[in-house]
Amino acid sequence: MVAELPARSRTNAVMWSVAVTAGTVVTTVLAVSAAQGRWEATAWPASIQWLATISFVCAFALVFVLPVMVWWRHRSDRVVWLIGLFQLVLPVGPVMAFVLPAYLRRTSRSDGLKAAALHVVGTLGWIVRDSLGTLHGSSVIRMLATSSPDFAPTDPVPFSLASAVLIFALFTFTPIALGHNAATTRELAARSGELRQERAHAERVVSELELKDEREAIAREVHDAIGHRLSMIHLYASGLELAAKDADPELADNATLVRTETQKTVDDLRSLVRLMRQPGSFAANSAATAPRSLSDIAHLADDLLAASQQCSSSVSISDPDKASATLVRAAYRIVQELLTNAARHAPGSRVWLSVKGGPGQGVTIDVTNDVVKSAAPAGPGSGLRGVAERAELLGGWATMDRGDKRFAVRVFLPWQG
Repeated sequence: MVAELPARSRTNAVMWSVAVTAGTVVTTVLAVSAAQGRWEATAWPASIQWLATISFVCAFALVFVLPVMVWWRHRSDRVVWLIGLFQLVLPVGPVMAFVLPAYLRRTSRSDGLKAAALHVVGTLGWIVRDSLGTLHGSSVIRMLATSSPDFAPTDPVPFSLASAVLIFALFTFTPIALGHNAATTRELAARSGELRQERAHAERVVSELELKDEREAIAREVHDAIGHRLSMIHLYASGLELAAKDADPELADNATLVRTETQKTVDDLRSLVRLMRQPGSFAANSAATAPRSLSDIAHLADDLLAASQQCSSSVSISDPDKASATLVRAAYRIVQELLTNAARHAPGSRVWLSVKGGPGQGVTIDVTNDVVKSAAPAGPGSGLRGVAERAELLGGWATMDRGDKRFAVRVFLPWQG
């Protein structure tokens, strides 16, 4: 598909095409007129009279055909080569000069050299044929060298070598130089575009390397600082578990819970550090740690109860195993965040969890907790904003309702099978 040109560029292109076509008409008319003069002034042998006549008739027909071919020069490269062939065998003048620049601009270097060679040979052959005419009206070179009105078409005029050289140079070197310049400009523009792309790629690589260094630094800091503290908590919990095993079984159970949750946190932290160091491992890491089914949501309520948080839960999902991995992960993380949010802002209060839905119904999540008087008002913090964003990404929604006694969050997720 040809790219759409701006209005000004289209106007310039049309004007240039008109000028090139007009130049073709003038050149062809002059060349064919001179050929007619030579044809009439030459006593042709009977054996080749017919050949000279056919040649002149074809050249005369090309006076009307060549301008059309030049106008449509961009449609096919065959048009350019056909014009060059006509120039080589018929007395139509150096008309290939008007189509050569555009061809050299768009073709390969080897094809351009071949076309330029054809044009040079054709122009040289036309000059030789034209120089055979000795009368003013039988030679374009003689016409241009002696343009005085005192000369009649039948007057003999001496041949001007300077005029011949000038015409040859004008009709060969000029179009070749124009075409070469246009081709060079186009190559430079293409190379400039490639350089810009390479520069942009290099900048992206540098940026990625800088981000990688930053991730490495953050990963080291997280691993060294937070990892050490979690390891110490795990160690203390293990010691407390052993010390209270016989003296206080309830305290030992709590210590076991702390140790277990700390170990899970350490594992999550290691996954986070690995993700920061190797971003490509995100998919594999997510697949390894993601919940398998919507029925796994019930385990979150069990974890909350194990932490001595009062929790009433109801998880009723029809065909939970038919839910997509995206829906399962989103629902699991939303419930996890809402229960964590309730335990953090209202420790010791009762939490109600309800998850229901199925194919064709979607999944509705309700989490309600008692409001602790000393707790700060629970506004839409980063955790609740993350819940809303997760829901919106799946085409669902999330609402919050804070009353005097209870804080409730409802989330709806469309079903994805």
